Amino acid sequence: MRHAKTKRARIQVEIARLEYLRPRIRGLGLDMDQQTGGAGPLRGAGETASELLARQLDGRLAELRRAYARLDRAEQTQRKGRASVRRAVLVGYTNAGKTSLMNALTDTGLSARDVPFETLDTTSRNLTRHGGDVLLSDTVGFIRRLPARLMASFESTLAEVKEASLLVIVVDASDPEREAHVATTEALLERLGAGDTEVLFVLNKADRLKRALSPVEICGLTLGRPHVVLSSFDAAAVDTLRGRIVRAARAEAGPTKLFVPYEASEMMAQVYAKARVIDAASTPRGIRFTLGGDPAVLAALACALEGRRS
Repeated sequence: MRHAKTKRARIQVEIARLEYLRPRIRGLGLDMDQQTGGAGPLRGAGETASELLARQLDGRLAELRRAYARLDRAEQTQRKGRASVRRAVLVGYTNAGKTSLMNALTDTGLSARDVPFETLDTTSRNLTRHGGDVLLSDTVGFIRRLPARLMASFESTLAEVKEASLLVIVVDASDPEREAHVATTEALLERLGAGDTEVLFVLNKADRLKRALSPVEICGLTLGRPHVVLSSFDAAAVDTLRGRIVRAARAEAGPTKLFVPYEASEMMAQVYAKARVIDAASTPRGIRFTLGGDPAVLAALACALEGRRS
């Protein structure tokens, strides 16, 4: 449990450990078939040591699951409160460099040691310095043949994955098993119900490559989907990636022009509330906006203005 920093992570790890131990009680090297006495509040009459331990484990598991459910309900409430925030989520095979990339993108100091499951908690930070409308989350690293009991323990932690506007699939480009790691990641995303979410591949650790990846190799990894090849230590490349993630998470259309007459004051308020104002130029009759944002929102604003004119 040494990598578990929060209460949620500690509960997850203990549940996984006890679920692993429960069917293996008889192999613990104890005289598990010896009957215990019936005295005392914790002992049943004629109960074997294995039966007593199994009952104690079941009680502890039930207690942990109740505590986990309470935490889960509290986090669901918090997520509903962030419904208007776009989420980009870093996912990928364990030790792909997700946390190092998270630190570079958000100027945080999360632990990024090269050990499996160093990140057990989902950590979220604002990716945009002004406005805070895009949140970036770092998640637990995936592994091949993830046991069902461990998957169940981490499903709530990985709820951010299912709610993401954009999945940033981080791949260790220098790992000789990178193709298998991508396959594992995509299979687990399907299992989580996030197989159709928009993705951006980050082929990380480019500084460790003995030679640059060929276009054919990159296409084989990404299947022609959007990608970036970089090192998380390359500040300029990380800066470019940050802007790309923000634009993709916002699902922004190209800059859109919209003219709002002064008398349409209610539309002015909607423009500022629902779109990102790139430029606003005053004219004698109104304001000529250059806007960015969700294409559906921009289209709705344009339609509302057309409806007002007719």
